[in-house]
Amino acid sequence: MSNLVSIHYKFKGRIFSIIVKTSVEDMTLSMIEDKMYKKLDLDERKEKLEMSYMLVVVGCEQPLTIVDDEDLFVYLTSIDKENQR
Repeated sequence: MSNLVSIHYKFKGRIFSIIVKTSVEDMTLSMIEDKMYKKLDLDERKEKLEMSYMLVVVGCEQPLTIVDDEDLFVYLTSIDKENQR
């Protein structure tokens, strides 16, 4: 897999993107959180980010919350038939 991972996310109605220079296998939730806190200029001691996504599963209408590295790996490796997350 690539050594550049891009993640797009929505915060307060606006779409943001970050790039992490590592492989999907080596990615950790703390890496993502660090980049997001920095990009959004948030103090992680005062604010808590909650990351979630809609599963690419027929009939699933509830978002999955990313709480650990395993959830993040599932998100990063889940793609639909158009090769999109």
